[in-house]
Amino acid sequence: MIIYPIIFVVSLALIYEGLYLAKKKKIAGSFLISIGVILPCLLAAFRSVSVGTDTKGYVSGLFEMAGQTDSIGEYYDKARVWYGISDIAYTTLNFVTAHLFGSFNVFLFIVELLIILPIFFVLKKYGKTDRTVLLGLGLFFLLEYNVSFNMVRQCLALSFVILMVGLLYEKKYWQAVLSALVAFGFHSTSAIAFLMIPIFIMFRKIGKKGKKLLLICLCVLLIVFVFSFRNIVVFLYETGIYEHGMTFLEVYSMPDYNFSFIDTTTYLFVLVIYWILCRYDDRSDEKYFEIFLGLGSIILLSMGWSIKYMERISFYLFYPFLLYVIPRVATIGIKKARTKKALLYENRFIVILVGYFIIYWFVSFGVMNLHQTIPYEFAEIGVQV
Repeated sequence: MIIYPIIFVVSLALIYEGLYLAKKKKIAGSFLISIGVILPCLLAAFRSVSVGTDTKGYVSGLFEMAGQTDSIGEYYDKARVWYGISDIAYTTLNFVTAHLFGSFNVFLFIVELLIILPIFFVLKKYGKTDRTVLLGLGLFFLLEYNVSFNMVRQCLALSFVILMVGLLYEKKYWQAVLSALVAFGFHSTSAIAFLMIPIFIMFRKIGKKGKKLLLICLCVLLIVFVFSFRNIVVFLYETGIYEHGMTFLEVYSMPDYNFSFIDTTTYLFVLVIYWILCRYDDRSDEKYFEIFLGLGSIILLSMGWSIKYMERISFYLFYPFLLYVIPRVATIGIKKARTKKALLYENRFIVILVGYFIIYWFVSFGVMNLHQTIPYEFAEIGVQV
């Protein structure tokens, strides 16, 4: 287990030092940043197939199938039939990597690089300060890194949704659409990103009273959607739009509510931290959209209480909220704080936030072993750390 925090600390230290050094010596700084980004990718690349629930399932299975298939069209068909996966970006990445390199380790390295780079880019490009990058990547390591060993496709999609949100903040709408398309190519559940784009634009265009009304309406619509979800699936089945609707409900419906205390507490905690940190943030255009991300993620999380895995839809709102919005708001707040007392006040809550997620990582991945990433075992040699 100790290998994870070691990699986290070393990677963050190299990236932070590289960002500082790059202001004077660009090449040396870029070299340190590159090493800092590559280290966690190498750890992901050389893991055994036993590390990460889905690694020994569809992840390794699809890659092996890609190497045994000459036609990419035939491979798409096999992936859909054998694994029920038709995400074109993910299957194409499998096929191309398998035929170019023939190494599963190289594939895992590229996957992790594609997960980390969009988050690093959006934090570095639009985060304004080095502390934004450090905080955002630190939270990524504590929340998403271990998850990416299991939920490979969705973590790829999540990273490009986070990139999409950053592009929206910079008014680069067509690039945001492209990022959403890439996310959809990795996992179809990220289709929610296409709704987030017009929602963001509406929040930016209308007045303050309109923003409040829009926020209320969107939250009400989400609540109605959550409570009507079963009926919606039945309707889609009866109209022939979703022929597997009843099978879906039979397989994934849970007879009793399965309330997730840890996830619900975490979502609420982050929303409270946001509310505190944005005291010194005088932006108005994005604030209501950010509140929508926080509240919307909590509402969508409740879907997982009765239908297995549906809580993962909330990740597309929560991860951008935590990994992009929170670091931005925290560092902007610090920058605009007028007094040392205010600066100390802000820093305390950042320490509390990071401290919470250190405990979250230890409990979720160390104690409960969610996503089955501990103990870490190197591929082939079988050494556990």
